Amino acid sequence: MNILIADDEAEIADLIAMHLEKEGYYPIVAADGAEALRAIQTQQIDLAILDIMMPKLDGLEVTRQIREQHRMPIIFVSAKASDLDKITGLVIGADDYMTKAPEGKWLKKHASKYGFILRYPKDKTAITGIQYEPWHFRYVMDGKRYKIAYVPINSKTTIRVPKDHRYEISGNNVDGIIMTVML
Repeated sequence: MNILIADDEAEIADLIAMHLEKEGYYPIVAADGAEALRAIQTQQIDLAILDIMMPKLDGLEVTRQIREQHRMPIIFVSAKASDLDKITGLVIGADDYMTKAPEGKWLKKHASKYGFILRYPKDKTAITGIQYEPWHFRYVMDGKRYKIAYVPINSKTTIRVPKDHRYEISGNNVDGIIMTVML
């Protein structure tokens, strides 16, 4: 899955891209609106994540031009946070709109609508104090249900894996792991 990330704030775009790549996606980063449109014209893009305030062409104009020829999902991620900004983005053609914020509450609420599951359980949040961020999500788009749990570990821990379900284990493997089980 190719995901376009168009944002003139390189640190944000690179961080999102890094985490998407770690999850097996193919991020394509564009530093401005014109570069984003070139990427869409020359590559198969499955999802576009756009900032609104970009040089050359803003995210609203990029969305207008995308909608002339494509139906890929578009999500705005912007510092513009007023209700009018959100309504404008959605009317122009975005599928959803989130404001840039230190917490990922919007992601938790809307992830499943786009085929993602949250892979950062509440019990891990209580331990680390870290809220949900974009890299805590996994694209599944399969309509199945999942159970996700944080499992503390040490050098003597035996991890019990399910016999009758598909599962995945991930994490830093130092103090704990995250186990995702398909139900």
